[in-house]
Amino acid sequence: MSATLLYLLYADDGARLVYAGTDADEFERRSRELAAGHAGALTGRRRAGRGEQWLVRAYFRTPPTREFIAQRRRFPHDLTWEPADQARDAAAD
Repeated sequence: MSATLLYLLYADDGARLVYAGTDADEFERRSRELAAGHAGALTGRRRAGRGEQWLVRAYFRTPPTREFIAQRRRFPHDLTWEPADQARDAAAD
């Protein structure tokens, strides 16, 4: 059984859900739009249950503090900071 991949995309420093769905093209299109006006994104992938994975990307206008990023790297978040150039590149892949 293959895992279902759910894409979750946030704006406004992770406070506003912009997209939730299974359409990779729509997720990437919206990611490119957000990446153009943001400092970067916290991003990661995790298993959410039987046969389900989430790809999470939360865009920030200014980079969060090192402490904030360090907290989000730990389980259960497992998110990493990608500066705007990397976030744009990831959205373009």
